[in-house]
Amino acid sequence: MKRRFRLLVTGLCILIVALGTIPDMLSAQAANSGELEWPNPGAVKLTKAANPVEGKPDEWDITLTVEGKNLKSDSSDIVLVIDKSGSMSRSPNQNRLPKAKDAAKKFIDNLLIEGSEIRIAVVSFNTTSEQVSDFKGLDQKTQLKRAIDNIQAQVVEGTNIQAGLHEAQELLKTSSANNRVIVLLSDGEPTYSYKAGKAVPGSWNYNSHNFMLSDFDYGADEIIGSCKYSLRYGRSNSGSDSGYTFCNSYFVNGYEVLDNGIGTISEAKLAGDAGIGIYSIGLDVGNNSIATDTLKEIANKGYYSGSSDSLERIFSELTSKIVFAVENAAVTDPMGDMFDLKLKGSFFGPDDYKASQGEVTLDPQTETLNWNIGNVMEGEPATITYRVKLDHSKNLEPNRLYPTNKTTTMVYTDAKGERTSKDFEVPQVSMGKGSILVKAYKVNAKGKPINSDGQEVERPDLAQELYSRYHEENGSEALEVGKSYSVPAPVVPGYTLKVGGNPTNVNVTLNEPSLFTWLGYSDIPNKLTIVHRSGDRVLERSDAEETPGESIDVSTKNFTEYEFSSIEVSEGSGLSVDNGHVNGIMPGKDVTIAFNYTAQDQGVELRYVDRATGKDFVNGNIVVDSGIGTNIEGDDVVDSGIGTNIEGDDVVDSGIGMNIEGDDVVDSGIGMNIEGDDVVDSGIGMNIEGDDVVDSGIGMNIEGDDVVDNGIGTDSEAKLACDAGYSIGLDGGNNSNATNTLKDEANKGYYSGNSDSLERIFPELTISQYVESSQMLTVKYLEQGTEKKLAAEKKFGGVTGQTIELTAEEVAGYTPMKPSDMYKFIEKEGQDYIFYYTKNSSNPGSGDSSGGSRSSTITPSPKPLLPLPPVPPKLDMENHSNYINGYPDGTVKPENQIAREEIAAIFYRLMENESFTNYMTGQNSFSDVVKKRWSNKYISTMERVGIITGYQDGTFKPGQSITRAEFAAIASRFDKLNNQANDMFADISGHWAEKYIVSAANKGWIKGYPDDTFKPNQYITRAEAMAFINSVLNRKVKAADIHADAKQWPDNKPGKWYYSDVLEATNHHEYSRSEDGYESWDSIQPDQVYP
Repeated sequence: MKRRFRLLVTGLCILIVALGTIPDMLSAQAANSGELEWPNPGAVKLTKAANPVEGKPDEWDITLTVEGKNLKSDSSDIVLVIDKSGSMSRSPNQNRLPKAKDAAKKFIDNLLIEGSEIRIAVVSFNTTSEQVSDFKGLDQKTQLKRAIDNIQAQVVEGTNIQAGLHEAQELLKTSSANNRVIVLLSDGEPTYSYKAGKAVPGSWNYNSHNFMLSDFDYGADEIIGSCKYSLRYGRSNSGSDSGYTFCNSYFVNGYEVLDNGIGTISEAKLAGDAGIGIYSIGLDVGNNSIATDTLKEIANKGYYSGSSDSLERIFSELTSKIVFAVENAAVTDPMGDMFDLKLKGSFFGPDDYKASQGEVTLDPQTETLNWNIGNVMEGEPATITYRVKLDHSKNLEPNRLYPTNKTTTMVYTDAKGERTSKDFEVPQVSMGKGSILVKAYKVNAKGKPINSDGQEVERPDLAQELYSRYHEENGSEALEVGKSYSVPAPVVPGYTLKVGGNPTNVNVTLNEPSLFTWLGYSDIPNKLTIVHRSGDRVLERSDAEETPGESIDVSTKNFTEYEFSSIEVSEGSGLSVDNGHVNGIMPGKDVTIAFNYTAQDQGVELRYVDRATGKDFVNGNIVVDSGIGTNIEGDDVVDSGIGTNIEGDDVVDSGIGMNIEGDDVVDSGIGMNIEGDDVVDSGIGMNIEGDDVVDSGIGMNIEGDDVVDNGIGTDSEAKLACDAGYSIGLDGGNNSNATNTLKDEANKGYYSGNSDSLERIFPELTISQYVESSQMLTVKYLEQGTEKKLAAEKKFGGVTGQTIELTAEEVAGYTPMKPSDMYKFIEKEGQDYIFYYTKNSSNPGSGDSSGGSRSSTITPSPKPLLPLPPVPPKLDMENHSNYINGYPDGTVKPENQIAREEIAAIFYRLMENESFTNYMTGQNSFSDVVKKRWSNKYISTMERVGIITGYQDGTFKPGQSITRAEFAAIASRFDKLNNQANDMFADISGHWAEKYIVSAANKGWIKGYPDDTFKPNQYITRAEAMAFINSVLNRKVKAADIHADAKQWPDNKPGKWYYSDVLEATNHHEYSRSEDGYESWDSIQPDQVYP
């Protein structure tokens, strides 16, 4: 029988972990929903490693590590008060001051970190005090540490602790920080102090004095201890003063002051009364009871004692009292069924483990280690290491991995001030065998590890975990040592491998039998479409694949004759729009950015030129014959040179005829009628808005009806008007109706000239038929959800506007979601069409590699859906409780994905009270949902009633994001299916959840996307889930009818499409129903408490 042994850890164990040993550590489960993720303040990381003991194949060193990110604390000003008296450097203790300075600098490094609101000042003292540095923060940390390096011990003997405390108080008088703290370090009792002017009755915890001093004379020329007042420290047992050197004592208000200690502790009392917290450290004080009692009395927050070698540990523990990530943590660590704790003696003692901090005990009955850690701060992980040995009395199987421990749990106070727990991931080992644990983690577009919010983290084990499973060979996770294994990268739905190889070759050796393979996965790229358009006209378009998390930064472009007007972006994209600029982060969905432009108004410059001379007319004046003629408002202008009629009716000119607003123009040179009806021109005829154009050269009618042209045009009948002396080159004569039927191109011509000279001209013309541009289509065959290529791509050619039929290829083991489809070619370079397939069997496939190994790490498909229960639980349709809570940082993250366990919790909360009574349970069949998991109750209850299902491998994958199809299936199981045919969505035919999606659509619960798709395998966002649930429950409210006291969220802004849905889901409210079916909120109620 082993006795229980209790030991307070006072030593410091420094564990050096090489970078290469990270793969030998098992990271804890990915952060549960609602649990703070690294690197958010208050985040906690637990790891547990099993390292083989060299030469002992049945023994392992087990190391537990607790890391955290410091919680945001109130502003603090701290004064370090350091003893520099002669005893701090005198032999044999010459290292006291150097080690004190090193520990103080480490203290500064731990406190002055990114985001902290802490400033530190430094004071030193011997017979007097000195300000070494005023308050400095993170940006002046180097100067602060340099000031500490400059502290030198003095030859002068004397310790005036009161002077150091007073100097610190003076510094803190100017402080406006919420917390004001003094940290005092000294190696002896006080031998100097100030003379007091007042004494009052009082008592102390560690001293026999019955009074307290105040009104000290800090400015006196001589202080007590300088042989004007060399006070004795006490009396001998005989009552005499033998052995004490002193000049005299002094009296104040009837009390005799006999030592320097009473002044020192009274000074500390004044500081405490002013709201200043004091920690004291006794350095090598040994059996000096006066020094110990004085330093204990000084401290109102905590007293520490130790040697020079333990100063770093003391300062570290002290730091964790000021700032910390984990508070009051305690670990319960039972040995595994096949293992015993290895002891060096008959009883558990300090040689059986090494701990960086805290108190360790052993319960021999259950063979459970209890580690009372205390507080853990950022940058100073708490660690403990002990040794275990296989119990050979048990029936050990050689090809099996065994967990070294049972469930190992840490209980602590979290960021919200609540007691909570978190489990370590327990390593598994096998005697004489090895293992390879494959870990998939999330990375961004740059391949850097990130958490679920996209924040970069320092290491893969701190990133969002996507996959964790041991590699198997021939069905066994226990692998032969001395071999190389080809480890395939697992398929992670919704992600693509970005960091690491596929496969990865891993060598399992005797020295390193338990290995990790770390693989980084990024989100499957989504489509980013950028369109510059004016109405229906596309000026420029680009399509690209962008990984979620990548930066988006696009702007307007300059297009001739167009002006930028507005920007449209896809709903829910989260991108920011500022004038002609769009930026932000690519979301996990397809995004279209449309830049809209308007066409600029075009002007026509009119010039009036004398054809004979080529000169412009001045101010629109008109030259008639050899003089100048102007007709501003007249009717007719006839000119053998140039005829212009500004507002008149008729112009006949053998040179140029122009009628701005008139009716008829006949011109053997150029005829133009801006708003008139008829233009006849043997050169060029143009009618902008008129009806008829007849031209023996080129006939063009922009908006008119008829064009006749001996060059190019169509049959027409035109009524011509001419002045005397002019003739037109058309069959039918003058002032008559003329019809001209077009003949072959060789016979087309026109007449040019005037009444004296008329010449017929035959132009060289080419007539070409418009041909549609050729297009190319690439057809791909991919596995739904994984984008895995199942068959070779095929190319199809066509022309714009052509429609062809496509047929899915046969792929063994897979079924196409669409057997065929019609495709219409568009005007675009690089067109794609994808046939998606679903796997026929959920059993993981395997195949031999060149090395003979088999891969078996494919994520299994969901197992077949359970039939609807005969009497499904009922949802609470009347009471509008809050069924979604926000995060500890005060946000609700509507555009984030939502996990499977979160959905289980939501639907659990939405059930009627009777359903809780009938179905509530804490037991489930899933191997990855343990009783201590926060979501166990919700998942267990939802499984019992058949609302949720797991996977064929027996897991539920609670932290995995849920797809739109999975969500629709869960919601539909709460009601009878509506199987009415519905072709609303083009991408659900043959999908496993088709009937559930159709039913939900028939009931108006769900909507698809503008392209008539539902995207069943796309992960649903929290906002989409809330909108879906609100539709199921008929919970709808307009923004104007939301109660003024409603709980608001900083990341749920008015104007967002989901604004009202989020408030509906997160506020417990009383309501009345309006005639239009919408709610009007009457009051806000406290958050609902669920059973």
